[in-house]
Amino acid sequence: MLLLLLYPGHLRTLTTRVTHVLPVSDDGGSTAEIVRVLGGPAVGDLRSRCLRLADSSDEEGRAVKALLAHRLSATDALAAKQEWYNIVEGQHMLWQGVSQPYKHVIRAFLAFFQAQIFGHSTARFDFSNGSIEAPSSVCKQAHGSPPLPAPIRRVFYLSSEGTGQQHEVLPSAHPTALAEVQKADAVIYGMGSLYTSICPIVCLSGMGEAIASREIPKIMLLNGSHDRETSSSGAHEGPMTAADMVQAVS
Repeated sequence: MLLLLLYPGHLRTLTTRVTHVLPVSDDGGSTAEIVRVLGGPAVGDLRSRCLRLADSSDEEGRAVKALLAHRLSATDALAAKQEWYNIVEGQHMLWQGVSQPYKHVIRAFLAFFQAQIFGHSTARFDFSNGSIEAPSSVCKQAHGSPPLPAPIRRVFYLSSEGTGQQHEVLPSAHPTALAEVQKADAVIYGMGSLYTSICPIVCLSGMGEAIASREIPKIMLLNGSHDRETSSSGAHEGPMTAADMVQAVS
């Protein structure tokens, strides 16, 4: 069995014995707008994995996947909003190939999400560059974000529960995830945000220790390019190297 932290990709075509461990901590970029207006946990990583694992073996599966992966206009907010309305009303060409029962279920989720937006009258929702998510979300992706002003040295969790003021907390990894680590034949660190998706998993109490205790292959899949989190290294000039990224999760 493989224990996969994030990115499933084409592994789903090789085996079904895979455990996916996903965070709800990446509340920037693709989920920032939802969190800003509606609050709640960040669902961007969950949405991404659901799409990658979606069945696209038949025409309807491919049509549904194209609908849920569609991104609204990034340059024209009015056009993005109008396109969103066309999708919710069932008039958009993306619905072609989706059967009526399936269409009814998806539209019900999208309509519910729209009602949630209207219920938050104090915050204006920006549809620009949004994507139609599974099951019921529209999000804004922050492309071209500038590099962070300084390298990241430490990742930790904060909470204001109980005291009313933010303080550091030490949440524990879910027992099921820890149990799966003990059964895994390999651990794969998937592509994604190093400090806002991968590190928040391994820094949970018990998770890093559980992975370190297993004498099994541990594979890290690097992104194709640097992002704002990895564009600067605290150990040397220039962006982070592969060794720097391995050190960050060790």
